Amino acid sequence: FTGLQGEERDRTRAASRISKMRTSATWLVAAVVLACACVCVRARATRVMSYNIKAGDGMDGSFNLTRTAQVINDVKPDMVGIQEVDDDTTRHPVDEPAVLSQLTGMYPLFGKMRDYQGGGYGVLILTREQPVDKREFHYYPPGQANQTRYCGDNTTGADYCQGAIAVLLKINDKSLWFVTTHIGLYDQELDEVTEMLTDFITQLPDADEVIVTGDFNSTPDTPAVQAMLSGGFHDRWVECGTGLGYTFDSQAPFERIDYIFTHTENFACVGAAVVSSQASDHCPVYVDFDV
Repeated sequence: FTGLQGEERDRTRAASRISKMRTSATWLVAAVVLACACVCVRARATRVMSYNIKAGDGMDGSFNLTRTAQVINDVKPDMVGIQEVDDDTTRHPVDEPAVLSQLTGMYPLFGKMRDYQGGGYGVLILTREQPVDKREFHYYPPGQANQTRYCGDNTTGADYCQGAIAVLLKINDKSLWFVTTHIGLYDQELDEVTEMLTDFITQLPDADEVIVTGDFNSTPDTPAVQAMLSGGFHDRWVECGTGLGYTFDSQAPFERIDYIFTHTENFACVGAAVVSSQASDHCPVYVDFDV
């Protein structure tokens, strides 16, 4: 009888050890899964895109906002700065910011830079996260700094009727201002970049980072782009891109005039690409950041 009790006691102890081992193994698996999940979350890059959409007109001459939205959806950006956007114009009698927002499922901010064909023409920001603040800035008429100006359809030299818009975003406990701009042509590029740097970006409330995207109508060696660099901004294609990064024109790209700049290098750049597409006369460009 004593022997039977001893065997029963041994079996009970063995069962207890097995149960503890199983429990430990369960917790170990759970810890590994949780750690993996955390690593996966951290490893998910934040994708920033810049795209001049030519108001939805492709190189085939057809207007197709669904095609434009598909280019954006294929890239899957977290934020995109868009230039040359119409709002209920004669040539495109639709609310392009609203349509693109609906087709991409992103939050829109449209900045009307001038009247055009009975509607508006300007720049657009689309973001996955809802912005917590926003700003808008209009470039000045040549020789008339700090003056409010009106840009109608017949404004002389109307290419100065451009500007910049910005949204404040919170991502992974970091704050960032996301800016997009369209810099004009006809020797106004340097003046407008200077205005953006000194009169707009410096007035934005503090954040961990400022990202500037846009069509600068300027190649990397020009004074306008050099002003961005001397103003403390970093051309992130130089760090992460491969090749020349030509974005214009989309049929036979021969120059890089679309950019993604950051004010610091706190957000590590982990990849960049120019997307081949003829949905516009520009190819979109994107950069991935570890935020």
